[in-house]
Amino acid sequence: MKNKKLHENYRNYVFRKDDLQDCLEIDIDINKNIPEFYAPYSSRVMLSIWEVSGIIARNDPEPELHDDLVQSYRKTIVDAIKHDYLKAENIEYTGGDIFSADLYKNEVGQWAKNLNYNWPFPVEEDANENNNNLQQRINQLEQDLVEQTKINDGTAIISLKIALNDSKEQNNKLESEINQLKANNNNLTEQLAKAKKDIEELKKNVPILLGTYRTDDPLLLAIQIRNKEWANYDESNKRTRPTQDAIIADLKENHNVGTDQLAKAIELVSCPIYRSK
Repeated sequence: MKNKKLHENYRNYVFRKDDLQDCLEIDIDINKNIPEFYAPYSSRVMLSIWEVSGIIARNDPEPELHDDLVQSYRKTIVDAIKHDYLKAENIEYTGGDIFSADLYKNEVGQWAKNLNYNWPFPVEEDANENNNNLQQRINQLEQDLVEQTKINDGTAIISLKIALNDSKEQNNKLESEINQLKANNNNLTEQLAKAKKDIEELKKNVPILLGTYRTDDPLLLAIQIRNKEWANYDESNKRTRPTQDAIIADLKENHNVGTDQLAKAIELVSCPIYRSK
């Protein structure tokens, strides 16, 4: 077979990689964060208990089953399944105990990350984490309201001191404090009203029932795609703009979206720009 070679005419040209990437709208950088050894597993949605145990214990998705460290991690994973820290599918039992099962790779990654276990694959940001952050902010604002109310109640205590104190000089001092407290109270009242408004706005921004009834919840997937694919978008750099085809392919391959129609609809909701412009 004749070897293919670049035609001599093209040796007179060179290309700037960044300009070529902008023109093609694809990333041609061949450097990868994940070693080539893990390539077959990077696009998998689910991994077996044994694959997960081998990856955590020995960086080997096909470990020796008699390896004591691998066995120890397998028992840890089984324990996590039994206590509902991990969801499992296709469970197989031996001697009345779990021997093998399939686990969701991203869920395992989050679990391993929380325990500081070795995990080579990137962990997708969970949309529920964003909701938790919003809820924490709501809780903090509500606590601030309680503290502000306590401060406002202190004004009444100062007023009682005036009635019980016969010293004119002391009364004048207390009256000055009251005036200052009244001014502070007006300011706190305004902050209180604003805090209440902020709480109501934050509550409106927390979607409910995400992923509760279906694994391919379109809104949950749209939020995940927006947070993941558009995190580094730069309006002045077209290369940072995710493509429709790539997002639709990712939804079908890695997020259990079964039809082109649903994948396109999710991509449309997740897209923050007018692609036609």
